[in-house]
Amino acid sequence: MFNETENDLKENLHQERKENQENRKELRQSRARNRAKNVVIAILLVTTLFGAYQYNRAVMLRRKLDNAYNRAFYELVGYVQNVELMLMKARMTSSPELTATTLNDVWREATAATSNLNQLPISMGVLTNTEKFLSQVADLSRTIAKQNSYGIPINDEQMETLAKLHTFAVTLEESLSDLQSDLNNGNLKWEKVANEKMEEESTTDSTDQQEENTTAVAKETNNKKNGAGNTNDNTKSKDANGANNGSEADKEMQEANEKLPNTFSSINEGFEEMPTLIYDGPYSEHLQNRKALGLTGEKITEEQAIEKLKNFIKDNRIKNISKLADNNNGIINTYNFKMDIEENGNKNVAEADVSVIGGHIVWFLYNREVGEAKIDIEEAIKIGKKFLSDRGYPDMKDSYYLRNDGVATINYAYTKDGITYYPDLIKVKVALDNGEIVGFESNGYLMNHRDRNLGAPQITQAQAREKIKRGDRVSESGLAVIPTDYGSEILCYEFTGKLGDRDFLVYINANTGAEEDVLIIINSEEGILTR
Repeated sequence: MFNETENDLKENLHQERKENQENRKELRQSRARNRAKNVVIAILLVTTLFGAYQYNRAVMLRRKLDNAYNRAFYELVGYVQNVELMLMKARMTSSPELTATTLNDVWREATAATSNLNQLPISMGVLTNTEKFLSQVADLSRTIAKQNSYGIPINDEQMETLAKLHTFAVTLEESLSDLQSDLNNGNLKWEKVANEKMEEESTTDSTDQQEENTTAVAKETNNKKNGAGNTNDNTKSKDANGANNGSEADKEMQEANEKLPNTFSSINEGFEEMPTLIYDGPYSEHLQNRKALGLTGEKITEEQAIEKLKNFIKDNRIKNISKLADNNNGIINTYNFKMDIEENGNKNVAEADVSVIGGHIVWFLYNREVGEAKIDIEEAIKIGKKFLSDRGYPDMKDSYYLRNDGVATINYAYTKDGITYYPDLIKVKVALDNGEIVGFESNGYLMNHRDRNLGAPQITQAQAREKIKRGDRVSESGLAVIPTDYGSEILCYEFTGKLGDRDFLVYINANTGAEEDVLIIINSEEGILTR
């Protein structure tokens, strides 16, 4: 009996332990489930809070962007209005002084308008002509203002150009006024404008990709287009099929999206008939469409270019000439060659560019070790001048030079009938150890050289000398053609003089008497340069 009681007790104890284990297990599982729920709830809470934060942040950024775009647009409208008014005022003024002041104001306002236009989220292709118009108005106004500051009044041709520009300014002002009304009425949304910009860029990339597809793929694409239409047609089709389910708000939004690009594009289209402006400024047509005026002859082959190079270098040490590349990314297309040179058992390399048109040597460079100088700069200048004369450049005058690492780099300018043409520049490198020509560059000459019809100067040299009020020992150097910063040229009288211990050059316009430029001559151990 005692044994039965003991067994029952053990069984009860075992059962109790088992129940306790199951209870603990269930408790652990419950706690685990609770922890999982808490984690999920925490994640959802954090996600919700983060999403709300991001949404609010996006809304704030959107508002900041909209405010920035609004500010740029309203300032653009104001600047364009000022441009229109000041162009009208410039047409009415008679005194050169007031005209210069007014046109300087036009320049500032048009420049500011261009800056604000570029701050708007509009695709570069949409307002290309508009931006060009504003840039040219600013540039031309500054050019004429500079002319007027010399006391030279506007001529009839310039006045006619200002009248045309004023007409376009009125058109731009009216178009921007319409857009301003849309902005005030809520019809113009900068977010839509930005989306339109991204869609246009995406369409451009897609178009480029389609041009590379095969005919079969193109046909398949056309079939798809026939079935679904283009993007806008597809959208319209979906709207039509789902008209019963769609909302009027969606349709209105679509119509606004379709109208918006046309509104901005219409501004650009209004300037397609803008006249070509030729003047002395960075946005002038003549500068943006520059050609190499000194590039003469027919197109040559690679083999012909090699022969041209051999005849120019005239060096028996050249053992091999091989083409490295075709340089077709500039105004002057060239063949680029490598030349293997052997001398006293040493092998060196030189490079050169030969123009595809005419086979002109654009440059060559032979980098070798240069020994101790044995010839002076005067002898080097003579060597360089003879080198040019022997190769078809007989009328070249040395101007300035720089001596560095045993090599003299000498500038030679073209001369004719007593006039020095500084744009027609050739640089020659002479090694001072033995007088060898180790470099040549004719880019300035090839870009600018041609027969010029300058006409006779309108003032005398004595009258030009009277314009110089400063300096000692001022003397005449003759007539010279100098380049402007914007690709044009001016016929000037060139004078040299001293101010204190410094030498200088003064260039007086041979037609207007205006002081065009002053250069300081810098004499140093390295050479003679100007600044």
